[in-house]
Amino acid sequence: MTAIEGFYRAEFMTPEHHGFGVLAIANGTARGGDSIMSYVGSCDCSGGDVTLDLEVCRHSHLGNLQPIFKTDCCTLCITGKQIEGGRIAGTGHSPEAPDIPFKLILTKLRD
Repeated sequence: MTAIEGFYRAEFMTPEHHGFGVLAIANGTARGGDSIMSYVGSCDCSGGDVTLDLEVCRHSHLGNLQPIFKTDCCTLCITGKQIEGGRIAGTGHSPEAPDIPFKLILTKLRD
């Protein structure tokens, strides 16, 4: 197991949205979700640099909750760095919504 592998709280921000989900990283894969979206993809760590490539797809329609990239399915490309406290801070973009900037903080909850 590498130091990055574990179960994380995912805090994400765009200019219009702020939300939370969870993400499990193991053996080069990343899987998780939140109340309306699932996240599945790959994770690479080299030194303190982290790259996540995720397919993000809607699994539920709940009340007024909307996808942050305004589409039911998209690709999310994230680059970040491991920082103190078992956290990863990163920025990303979706090719399907290139004008929406994205920030992410992953906080490790468990190995």
